[in-house]
Formats: sequence, structure tokens, C-alpha cells
Amino acid sequence: MKAIVRDTYGSPDVLQLKEIDKPPVGDDEALVRVQAASVNPADWHAMRGSPFVVQAAGVYQVLYERNIRVPDQMSVIGFDDVMYTAQMSPLLTTIHQPLVEIGKMAVSMLLRLIAGVTARVKSRGTFNVASGEKILRRTAQRPSYRAIKVLAAVNRAGRYGDPMGKNKTRPESRSATEFAADVTDAQRRADSLQLIELMRTATGVEPVMWGPSIIGYGTHHYVYESGREGDTFAVGFGPRAQALVLYGLGYDGQNPGLFQSLGTHTTGKGCLYVKRLSDINLDVLERMTKTAFSARHNVRPPT
Repeated sequence: MKAIVRDTYGSPDVLQLKEIDKPPVGDDEALVRVQAASVNPADWHAMRGSPFVVQAAGVYQVLYERNIRVPDQMSVIGFDDVMYTAQMSPLLTTIHQPLVEIGKMAVSMLLRLIAGVTARVKSRGTFNVASGEKILRRTAQRPSYRAIKVLAAVNRAGRYGDPMGKNKTRPESRSATEFAADVTDAQRRADSLQLIELMRTATGVEPVMWGPSIIGYGTHHYVYESGREGDTFAVGFGPRAQALVLYGLGYDGQNPGLFQSLGTHTTGKGCLYVKRLSDINLDVLERMTKTAFSARHNVRPPT
């Protein structure tokens, strides 16, 4: 029988029309002749190996066939921190790309080019580097806290420098309620004021402005493998032009199963996006907030 086959990732050029053996049909199976078929996004992602999580799934399969245990015998780290990485089995450790930082750098470079400004290049060359963050899940061995502290000391001494700098999102004195009341869009403003009360009830603490546009509750101490550490809010949200962005509700395997009963939403990069509160089940959201806050508030790495 004829079939379209491929043996590598790539563009449509890697596809080949070949004559292959007719697959055997079991007692509980059926062989279906396909006259025509369309290509959906999942097909072309799989064919191109993009996002890289698709390739990681292939790595899982190869290691499984060779009886190599992940992460006991081999660590697997993906490149794209897309939503599917937190749904794979085992959960895939990935690199979270700082898209906002990359975008700002790109715009700055573009504006300089438009203005005719040429950067002075030193003998070693000039590079713009945006450091990613490793999101540790189940497919990579977690380094000891002692090793992380050594890296932190090295960075503070200036041996490698601090590639990510200090945390720019810090608590501010402005009232969270005043900020929400100033949101331009009427629906987003009403939802923000309602969400402030819902999260206040769920967490039992008062809201605090983190940076100019995020309302946070509680604190969470983080340590990256690079040695950088600091404090951020445990859970929170920010009203954006396109959606309400909720932070901290999907980390570390919290809230399993609740996302399905939440209502209309999207996820990405560790955030949860909601167009309007009327689209979701607020009781479920409150439960998710309580669970996440309990797991993240005042949590520090083990000594």
C-alpha cells in the first residue's frame, strides 16, 4: 500500500510517498482506507518537532525502550516551557524564556537602528543576553541547596556576574484597591475589584502592589540554579488589556483536576488567563487560590 512517510523532523520536503507493507489487522482492530485528510496544528508541530516538547516526547520513548530511567539515570530538559510540559509523564523540566525581556531588548535594538545609532563594539564583541529560568519538574535531578548557595556566593563575588540582576518586581506602597479602581475598562475594573476580595478571603492576607500593575498576596522565596534568589508574592493577579492574568495557581503540581472544572480560561508560562470572571466558577477559583497559597506562602528551600 502507498503512504506518506518521514524519518526526520523538518519542512514538508522531508515527506515521501512510499510503498509500504500493509499493516496486519488484529481481531479487535479495523483497517480504514483514508481518501483524503487535512493537516491540523498538532500534525505540523509533530512533523517539524516544534515546539521542542514534541522532541522531548520522542526522547522519552527512546529511553523507555532502552530501560533508562528518567531522572535516576538520565535527566531530560526541554527548551519551551509550554503548557504541555506540565502534562507529560513524567513532568518535563524546561527552560522558561523571558519573553517580555527579550521583546524589550528587541524593540530597543530596533529603535536604535531606526535612529541610526550604532553600538560601539569592543574587541571581545557586544552581546545582548536574556537569561532563562529552569523550571524544575520531574525529569531532572534537583541540585542540593548547599550547591545552590555556593553558586549564589560565587555570583555575589562577581566571578560570573548576576545574569538576571535583581528582582524588578517589588512591593510598593500604593493601595491595590485604588489601582484596581483606576483600571480603564469597566468590565476589567469590576472584575479586578471582585478578585481582590476573593483572593483576600481565600488567603486571609491583605493585597499588596508588586510593581506598577500586579496585586500580590503573601510572599514566596525562590532560588534559581544560577544562584539568584529573592522574594515574590505567593499568588496574585494583574489586569491586562486582553485578560486577567492570575499568578501562582498552577505551580508545583498544585490544583490537580480543578482546572477542568474552572471554566473558560487559558494557561501559559505558569500563568492562568481569564477574559472575565463570569466565564469561570468562582468557588473553584477560590479553592485553587487557597491550595496554591498554602503551598507557596513563606516557603523557603530546605537547608
